[in-house]
Amino acid sequence: MRICLTFYCSLLFLTTAGQDVSLMQYIQKNAKEINAGIDDFKGLEFLDTLLINKRIVLLGESSHGTEEYSQTKLRLIKYLHQKLGFKVVLFESPMIPGTYFNLAKDTSTADTLIRNTIQSIWHTETVLKLFDYLKENKLFFGGIDPQFIHSSYPALLFLYAFDNYPEIKKDLLQLEDRVAETFKNKTQSTRLQDSFSMAYTGLAMRLERLPLTSLQQWISHMITINSSYYAHINNGNERDSCMAKNLIWLAELLYPKEKIIVWAHNSHIDKNSTSTARFMGKMAAEHFGEQLYAVGLYMINGTTALNNRNIIPIKKPSENSLEGLLSATGFKTVFISTANKSFNRSITTYHWGKDKQKLNLSKSYDAVILINGASPPVYLKE
Repeated sequence: MRICLTFYCSLLFLTTAGQDVSLMQYIQKNAKEINAGIDDFKGLEFLDTLLINKRIVLLGESSHGTEEYSQTKLRLIKYLHQKLGFKVVLFESPMIPGTYFNLAKDTSTADTLIRNTIQSIWHTETVLKLFDYLKENKLFFGGIDPQFIHSSYPALLFLYAFDNYPEIKKDLLQLEDRVAETFKNKTQSTRLQDSFSMAYTGLAMRLERLPLTSLQQWISHMITINSSYYAHINNGNERDSCMAKNLIWLAELLYPKEKIIVWAHNSHIDKNSTSTARFMGKMAAEHFGEQLYAVGLYMINGTTALNNRNIIPIKKPSENSLEGLLSATGFKTVFISTANKSFNRSITTYHWGKDKQKLNLSKSYDAVILINGASPPVYLKE
């Protein structure tokens, strides 16, 4: 028995070692070095071939508090826009505040827009540069998240959009005030979730019977999504389901002819979620098929910020982890396609730079980017 066990362990070691050698060889041969935070597009031309038939590009991040992620994504967004014709940017932020960006971008500063359209975790100097770019180049912007943020824009949007239906406008404004007041107290928001769901469901049913403008249809869709979200607010899967539905709705009904970029956490864009945790990426991949391309972003060395802006060190990874393998290239910022059999296996990665997780990267993403040397962003003054 001991001989058989020893033989099995030796065989397993040789197989694993062979897999590591194969993966290391693939990485050394195919890794691309891309630099964050520079103005030209040198070194990004390989994307033309990878994205030739792609309509939806998902750009992830293992942490919301890493400056180099934002720098890298800003450069990629500029390239995708200028060279490949992408014109829509959607954020992991609420749908209605994001909607108003397109109405107010010509009369509001980028600073005002960023504070009222996206979560405060991205109120940073680099994301502010993105908003300046979106304004100057007249790109479309939106949110896909059902979560609530405090913003003056939804009320202004309802006032503008439903002037011809004063009762609907009044009820929407009152409900927005109720939600805003309730979300100051997290225990209240849990207790009142059924009340919010019923209110949104009632509004959705009233709107179904009315002739609506395109803008009103957009808001009606959000109301329908909210009725489902608040009914299951403690179920994380429901949030991702709503995000996927919002992405599909925006891509097919509002921007049916446009190429779209999505900015969200790695866990949301993962295309290989289990059946019990159907994240947005899996649902979107099932719907859009080969039109969708997902890129996960990871980091090694340095520090990152949590959502509360507390700074933590990035954990030192093992040599055979994704971070360890990619950092061996010696590149500052590494891009590698995962569409290869060498990646079709379980590999350790680090969620938020600290928590180990196992992923089959060939199924979760189409490519990954590693940042070697990370730091927290510079936040805007609140």
